[in-house]
Parts: sequence; structure tokens; C-alpha cells
Amino acid sequence: MRPLALLVLIATLAPAQEATEQIQGLDFLAGSWAGPMWGGVFETWYSTPEGGKVLSSSLLISEGNIRFWEFEKFEVRGEHVWVQPFPNGKPAASFRLVELDVEAKKATFDCTTNDFPTRIVYEKNEEGHLVITLSDPHSGSPKVEVFDLAPQEDAVEEVD
Repeated sequence: MRPLALLVLIATLAPAQEATEQIQGLDFLAGSWAGPMWGGVFETWYSTPEGGKVLSSSLLISEGNIRFWEFEKFEVRGEHVWVQPFPNGKPAASFRLVELDVEAKKATFDCTTNDFPTRIVYEKNEEGHLVITLSDPHSGSPKVEVFDLAPQEDAVEEVD
């Protein structure tokens, strides 16, 4: 292989490799979480990033009924990590990872063309809670929604 072709190949693979490493940095999401939200209890579960994706399922239970449910898919597309929510099973706008602080266990995703939110921040705080913040810094809206979710170690019972 000619040196120039090898250099182009390495330059092309580097961003994709970085995105693959970044998705592994989302391992702090893994587990079951729950907390009060929207007049009920919001429960969510995130997979580990094994296999190059993180999948989640969430639901809101209020007055004994499921009022909202959602899936999320975190994956590498091209040179970036993306999260795509599926509220009530319907695909919504995808958000691109714009900042990842592995040490602080914080990931920021943006979609400037979405109505609300235009930013989703996932952060595992010092108390061990998963805090998900929905905001709209790109449109100037003051609207913010914060999910403060505690770990649910015993959320899934094993079946013998």
C-alpha cells in the first residue's frame, strides 16, 4: 500500500474508532432506575454498551396505569454516537453526542432542529442517581425537565 493511501485510510478510520470508544463510555447508564416524574413514577432500564449499542426501555406509571413509554437506541453512525428516542414506539429526532466526560459520567446530546428538547444530558451524580435533563438552549426556551432517578438494584426478580 502506498504511504499516502495508508495515511488516508488511517485518517478515515480514526473518527469511527473514537465514536466506538465513546459509546463504551456510556457504561454509566447501565442498570435500572426510577423516580417521581409527571405525576407518577418513571422507571427506566439501560443495557451495557456491549456489542456497540446501548438500548433502553422506559415507562411512566400513574394511578396504576402506563401513561407513557419509550425506547432509546444509542449507536455509532458514521463518525458519531447518536441516541434516537422512540416515544410510544414512534421514531423521533436523533441526537448527536457533542460532549462526553467519562470521569464525570456525563454525556450531552444535541439536536438543534428538534422543537423540544434540543439537548439531552445524562449524568450519574455523586449520590449514584441517574439525572436526565431535557432542555432547549438552541431555541432560547427556558423550559427544562429533570428526571432524578435512583438505582433500582432489586428491580428485576429472578425466576427459578
